[in-house]
Amino acid sequence: MILLSKLVSIFTNKNTYIVILLIIVISFVIFFFGKMNSYKNKIIKLENTIEYLEITNRVLHKEYIIQQDKIKLLSTYSNSTKIIDNLNKKQLNKEHRYAIDNVSNDFYNYFNILSNN
Repeated sequence: MILLSKLVSIFTNKNTYIVILLIIVISFVIFFFGKMNSYKNKIIKLENTIEYLEITNRVLHKEYIIQQDKIKLLSTYSNSTKIIDNLNKKQLNKEHRYAIDNVSNDFYNYFNILSNN
């Protein structure tokens, strides 16, 4: 009975409600700061992921450009070999054939050096 009367006297006091209100407000503030910190961590992780993807994109773009250059070089070489083959089919004297073979071999060697890099 004494306990019940103490509880009634506590809850009829204004200060009790002020303390309860302060506890609720502080709890909400702590909860929202925790959520805000969680979102900050997610944002940091996403920024790191974006940075990684941008770097990967740059590397892949450079690799793509290198592959395109190799394709251009291959098509140039194959076109020049077709021209040389057509010239060889015609009647050429030995000096002209020797000159064409030298140019073809030099170009082929240059192509091999570039493709190995």
